[in-house]
Amino acid sequence: MEIMCLVADRKELIAAIEETTGEKMKYQGPPTFAYKNEDLMVLRDGTLVVENIETRMELLLTLTSKRLIDGAWDEDREVLEISLPMEGHTGLSLINLVSIFYTKAELINKAINAPRAFEVNERFIEAIMEEPPQTTEEFISLWEECGSDNMTKGIKFEADKITFTGFPLTDDSDLVTAFTTLAGKINTLALESKYIRVKKTPVDNEKYTFRIWMVRLGLDGTEYKTTRKLLLSHLSGHSAFRTEEQKEAHKQKYLTKKANADEEA
Repeated sequence: MEIMCLVADRKELIAAIEETTGEKMKYQGPPTFAYKNEDLMVLRDGTLVVENIETRMELLLTLTSKRLIDGAWDEDREVLEISLPMEGHTGLSLINLVSIFYTKAELINKAINAPRAFEVNERFIEAIMEEPPQTTEEFISLWEECGSDNMTKGIKFEADKITFTGFPLTDDSDLVTAFTTLAGKINTLALESKYIRVKKTPVDNEKYTFRIWMVRLGLDGTEYKTTRKLLLSHLSGHSAFRTEEQKEAHKQKYLTKKANADEEA
């Protein structure tokens, strides 16, 4: 079985495997460039290949708990499922939905503190753009042909509902509310938008970018204050200023104003 690595550097995964098993993994060199130890192999892209899940259960549970690998290998694991009705959707709105997650997945994953929880395969994006499905039935049919939830990690489509499985399981009611609200608002944006631009853009200030996007989603106002706070807490940057220059200019303006006020006093 192939299991997705959740860290950017596979050396973190390899080190954890060696620490847990007490055995060194051997570098295989070209052409695979993999690291191997008996029935375990870490591929060049970080994918963990396990021949026998049953005999490696303890190791996999440890790696999953450390968020080094995706937990989808464990069919008995508990997950937070957020389901929304398919009613009202068309082929276009479902294209909008996966386009949102394709372009915003990195920020969403950081905001919910779950690396690679949501991922849309570029091959699926190409497929729906080449021949855009007009109905939900056509969309689901194409999705299944391309590989179903392997194409949209964290999202599943059925005739009567859309289920989000990427949000991390939690006992915190405020987090559950934040995740549920975010999923609902993204769904509404997909339904109401005529077109979502399918282009990833670099982000230099995560908090500012995500805050502005939350406003677009309708997550402004005191009603969503806790949700915004929770979703911004794992992001870097400054939520009020897009650049450091703007932040510094505001600071200097404040200091100048304060100094003038002190002189007048």
